[in-house]
Amino acid sequence: KDYSSAAIYVTSRAELREQFKQFRAMPVQWTCWYPDLIFAQFPVSEFGIRFFCRFRPLPQFFTNFGHWFSVRCGLKGEILVEQTRRIYEKGMKLFPESGSIAREASLFFRRVGKYELAKAICIEAINRGLRDGTKSGFEGRLMRLEKESKNKLNVD
Repeated sequence: KDYSSAAIYVTSRAELREQFKQFRAMPVQWTCWYPDLIFAQFPVSEFGIRFFCRFRPLPQFFTNFGHWFSVRCGLKGEILVEQTRRIYEKGMKLFPESGSIAREASLFFRRVGKYELAKAICIEAINRGLRDGTKSGFEGRLMRLEKESKNKLNVD
């Protein structure tokens, strides 16, 4: 439960791995580790965000981390939403051209019932001309969110 020390350890391993890139045959214990799964078990997302900004600054690592954090961190309610939001927000800021991060963020907010946040992401993605990999794109996603949120309001 000493998350600061754990983050230092994982970061140190990554630094060593970077330092010794010339060695192709690294021991298995050095190469088969998944920081997105490690940091996903922390109670705050900041450690993982810093790690991925430094060592794996690619959109897919932010989408993976956001997903794993949201299902493995053990948080619930607004604290889960806030911590996961930070991951997707940072990813979207670093990679404004990435439709995949916007898609995953929208899906997360839909799953937790934060339809307004999901819709805002879709609108921003539409304004930026992003694609989400589906036939109907963010436009269709936005229409489905509108319909689902109205149905949710009618049920409540």
